[in-house]
Order: sequence, then structure tokens, then C-alpha cells
Amino acid sequence: MEIKCVNCGAVYEEGSHYCPYCGHITPENAEAKYMESLEDIRDDLSELEDDGEEAVVAEGRSLVKKIVITVALVIGLLVIALCIYNIPRAIKDKANAKWQVENYPKFQKIYDEGDYETLLKEYDKAKQDDKPVYGFNHSAFCEALGVIEDAKEALSYIESDEEADDYWRIELFCVEMKCFAFEYKYGLTSDEKEILKEMAEPYMDDATLRYALTSEELDKWMEKAKNDAGNIYYTDCKKYLKDKGMLKEG
Repeated sequence: MEIKCVNCGAVYEEGSHYCPYCGHITPENAEAKYMESLEDIRDDLSELEDDGEEAVVAEGRSLVKKIVITVALVIGLLVIALCIYNIPRAIKDKANAKWQVENYPKFQKIYDEGDYETLLKEYDKAKQDDKPVYGFNHSAFCEALGVIEDAKEALSYIESDEEADDYWRIELFCVEMKCFAFEYKYGLTSDEKEILKEMAEPYMDDATLRYALTSEELDKWMEKAKNDAGNIYYTDCKKYLKDKGMLKEG
């Protein structure tokens, strides 16, 4: 059986206690080595029954030495494995902290200026680059801006292509319903909710007309969104449209 090294990605045969390419040792391999050593010790102990007292004492000392060496080896391997795991993580954490110090004030300045289009672009770019954007104190607002942008894209696609498949029909309904649910989304201030409501109004109006939403139906959706911290799920939207016969594939 082949094993893929989690450190360098090389593939090698199972049985080696470390990667032959980079020397990476995992706690699992250290444990395997430890168990092999214990098995050797048990075999040695079984041979002591026929030996004399002096031989038993000598062999016992040898076994104790083996145990001490084995335990020390296992501890050493575990320490090495933990260092290999934690050092890169510590380096990444330090880099992330530096990035936050340098970029959060920039995000805040754009937010204060009300340039939400630029804010979303900068936020999305950092998010795609795997930067720690969620620590920004207006990250929930940025995520909501992204929902509105998704609604704009989906509506544009649907209106430009009458043959749009069910995925886009469900996607449009889903993001438009998310616009309604901003009221229950964690992390948004009352002022931000008002800003988002104004920006999302065209998409909420479209949902009401396109899907013939009654006030009772909307109330049920919002009650569920309230209980789910403002989340709207794609699977629920798909079932709703299917039950209403609004999907091509039924």
C-alpha cells in the first residue's frame, strides 16, 4: 500500500517510519515503531523463563535499557512531529496578524467613505487569497454585499437567457431570499441593515413578483431564517420551487 507524505507530497510504500524523501515523521508512524519495540520486548521476556538468576538479572537490565531508549525515541519523534506541524502554523499566524494590521485600517477607511463597491472588491480579493478577512469588524456587511452582487448576477443571467437551467433559477431565488433575511443575520448593525435593505430592494421586489410570494409564505421563510441565524439554504429553495412546479425538470 502506498502512502502520501503530508509534508512534501511524495508517495512511498507503507512500512517506513518516515518519508524517504524529506524525512517527515508522523505520530502514527512513531506509534507503530513503539508497538514494534514493545513486541520485541515481550518476546525477550518469554525467553527469560529458562535462564538462570544472573542471566535473568542481566537480561532484565537490558530490557529496562531497551524500554528507556524506546520511550525516549517515541517522545523525541512526537516532539519532532509536533514541531513540524506547529512551526509552519506559527509562521502563518504571524503573517496573518501582520496582514490584519496593514489592511484592516484600509478596509475601514473605504467603509467609512461609503464606497461599498470598492470595499467588496478588496474584501473578495483578500478572501480569494486566503487572507483572514473574517476578523474585520464589518465582515458580515461585506458578506451581505456579496449576496446582493450574486443576486444581481443571477437576475441578469436569467433575464438574458430564457433557457437558463434549473440551477440558475434556484440560485436566483436563494440569493433573493437571502436579501430578505439580512434582518436576522448576525454581525450587522441596524444602520447596515437599512443600507442593505435599500440596495437589495430591486431583488426582493423581483422575488415577490417572479415567484408569486404571498405574505404568509414570506412570513414562513423569515421565521425559519430567524431560527437559522439569517441563513437561507439552497436545498430548501430547490424543494420550494419544485413543489410549486417552477423547475423545468420538475
